[in-house]
Amino acid sequence: MPTVRKKRLSFALVFWLAAAAIIFGLDLFFQSNARAAEFYSRHVYAVLRLPFVYVHRALPFSVTEIAVILLVLLAIPCWVYWTVKFIRNKAKGRFVLQSARFIVIAACIFYSLFMLMHGFNYSRQSLFTSLELPRREYTREELFEVTAWLVTEVNTARESIRTDADGHFVFKDEETTHEAMQRAAIAYDLAAETTDLINRHQSLPKPVMLSHRWSYTGVTGMYFPIFVESNVNRDIAPDEMMFTTLHELAHAQGFAREDEANYWAYYTGTRHPDEDYRYASYLSTLIYFNNAAYTADRELWSQLYEQLDDGAKLDLARRNLYWDQFRGPVKEASRQVNNTFLKVNHIEDGTKSYGRMMDLVMAEYFVNVQ
Repeated sequence: MPTVRKKRLSFALVFWLAAAAIIFGLDLFFQSNARAAEFYSRHVYAVLRLPFVYVHRALPFSVTEIAVILLVLLAIPCWVYWTVKFIRNKAKGRFVLQSARFIVIAACIFYSLFMLMHGFNYSRQSLFTSLELPRREYTREELFEVTAWLVTEVNTARESIRTDADGHFVFKDEETTHEAMQRAAIAYDLAAETTDLINRHQSLPKPVMLSHRWSYTGVTGMYFPIFVESNVNRDIAPDEMMFTTLHELAHAQGFAREDEANYWAYYTGTRHPDEDYRYASYLSTLIYFNNAAYTADRELWSQLYEQLDDGAKLDLARRNLYWDQFRGPVKEASRQVNNTFLKVNHIEDGTKSYGRMMDLVMAEYFVNVQ
């Protein structure tokens, strides 16, 4: 390798190692100073995300999906190329060291971008603090009170939605999946008018082309921080897809924790001007409460479930039927990866954290709804 090229590589290695070290130090600082992390999320990340927001509006496809496909397609050719270069290179030790430098540089770049565009947001202050909601333990009676309220809201919303010949919920007449997803941004536009926690500039969600195959992982949506892009599985049931879209847009807003993204999906969705989004949001929220109520008291749960609209029961059954076909080791492995990812990012209860949105919903109910 020419001397100039060696110097450039060495400089890049030192630069990105230093950058990653600084980012790591900032992460430690934010972990112990939630107010500083909150400032970063609201005022620094909010600006950093803007270029990506407008790129997403211009591109109708998922950049993340294209990148993954290219990565897979190029993986084997790149490995073959590297192997041939290794075999032909007389100074094999030096060649491996140079390759390792490239890998370290790439890892430092990825780590730095991830933390800037998502990782720091895990340390921001709790939504209980930001929304001034009381945090406390709730009784079984209070759990069933909120569950009963959600059942009523689901039943009311379902009266006005469109259904197919089998009685299942479907999108508006002649509306495509992509158009339905884009309507999710309306909910965040409205929320931005009432709280400064939500940015006024919304990115648009992207439907994944290979969604059916993606379902083998059990994933309904994914926020990819490097591109600040919300990707949604378009193969799932419409009601589940709508709630997932709202959830992934919450990540793009700077809310990294899964329970808080779920809460914003509930909050924005139930205030959406369109009845179908309100129905999807109430129904998806009810699932969490329904599961908790079933565990708390099966007899009381049974009485409440009997009150649920038959059409809503059909929609829940459709979800279960869809996911039953994807049971297997791939789905379990994906769950474990997600669980580990969350724990690495300081979410101690991993995937169980999704359900903690119930505490936020109940706090809001007893303050603002009851």
